[in-house]
Amino acid sequence: MTKQIKLRLETKSDYKKTEIMLRNAFWNEFQPGCVEHYLMNKIRKHPRFVSELDTVAVAGDEIVGCAAFLEDKIQGDDGKTHSILCLGPLAVAPEYQQNGLGGRLIEHSKKLALELGYNGIILYGDPNYYSRKGFESAKNYNIRMANDKFATVLQVVPLYQDALKDCAGRYVEDEVYGVNQAEVDAFDAQFPFKKKVTNNASQLHFQKLIESQDVELG
Repeated sequence: MTKQIKLRLETKSDYKKTEIMLRNAFWNEFQPGCVEHYLMNKIRKHPRFVSELDTVAVAGDEIVGCAAFLEDKIQGDDGKTHSILCLGPLAVAPEYQQNGLGGRLIEHSKKLALELGYNGIILYGDPNYYSRKGFESAKNYNIRMANDKFATVLQVVPLYQDALKDCAGRYVEDEVYGVNQAEVDAFDAQFPFKKKVTNNASQLHFQKLIESQDVELG
């Protein structure tokens, strides 16, 4: 990798390249095939998609990474609704992984998000990775899933001191993330054929993380 990698906002002319990169990055990683390229296509049309944070990493004319955000919400125990950014998809092209680009995208996005006035970022992801990027368990802030349970994979990062101290409550993930597999398959048919693999090591690891939940409160 000798090309200089630059970070900039995504443009419409990048869309297909970004989706191809996402497909390559996530194929067979969490499930047979993947949904992230379809999800990216879908959330760009969402009214709470934060275009000011829609960042791509570019090497020459190649898209080699991306970070996308949706403005989401926490239903607070105090009866208030608290705004928070949801990160995803975040991806780095396979041939550019293990070189710090994911962390660079995160740090760049955190800086921009703070400048835009956001208080924190939330995501579902592997804590083994995200804990090295400044994220911590949402349980530390008493932030639960919509079913009122804590989850190992629910991670947050405050963007300034005490930014999330009053945000205890249930994180209600936007329904846009609940993709329909038939729609995914129809969208994926626009791309070159790739073989799907079932129950590989990364999928089994991800399934264990998803199943790791605490009991309901109270």
